[in-house]
Amino acid sequence: MGGITLYINHIPLSQFGGKLRANYTVSGSAVTADYYKPRDGNAFISLGSRIGLKTITLPFDLYGSSPRETKRNLSALDALCLSGKVELYLPDGFYYTSILQSIGVPQQITPSILSCSYVFLGIQHDKMVKAVSNGSLQAQGTLPKMDCILSASPSADAEKYVVAGITFTNVHQGDQIVIDGITKRILINGGPAAQRCDIIDFPYLVPGDNTISCIDPVTVQYYPSYV
Repeated sequence: MGGITLYINHIPLSQFGGKLRANYTVSGSAVTADYYKPRDGNAFISLGSRIGLKTITLPFDLYGSSPRETKRNLSALDALCLSGKVELYLPDGFYYTSILQSIGVPQQITPSILSCSYVFLGIQHDKMVKAVSNGSLQAQGTLPKMDCILSASPSADAEKYVVAGITFTNVHQGDQIVIDGITKRILINGGPAAQRCDIIDFPYLVPGDNTISCIDPVTVQYYPSYV
């Protein structure tokens, strides 16, 4: 998208008469360490960490031709940000899938200019990547687990057909099998097909090398995401 402005659901802040200030901030990811420490002694066992969302603080100024227009623009912007999960694009070149946590109290600079702020919680990521795997894939990003979509098409009829460790039954040549770990759906030829496989958990990607088992090429889609 370029430029130095803020986009919310692909709509520039300038469309509402807004200008993002340069002192916006993006925190590191929230982290909760899990560990076990016996009552006595100085040793402990690390059980890993749970990685949460980043805090995104966005101060901006809102301009209008009149006080009424400025407040109408702010109301429209509030409604957009409150519409559920939103996609932010910031001047740092990253996307953030986010939810609005709080709205600051607007401060009047002039009758037609308001100083405003939003705080979001979100996951930092790039645009969706689409690649074809013939057994292995090098994934970008640094988040330890990244949801993905796997698509495969059998080259021949098969009673059992395995994609990334998930076994499908009675598939036909040319069937379009989709394991969608982003929306949590299993599809064959566009229809629900969870009952035709033995899935327990949806596959995910890790940064770096990944093995994706299948006798046919697998199309992989994912968002490189960052701690």
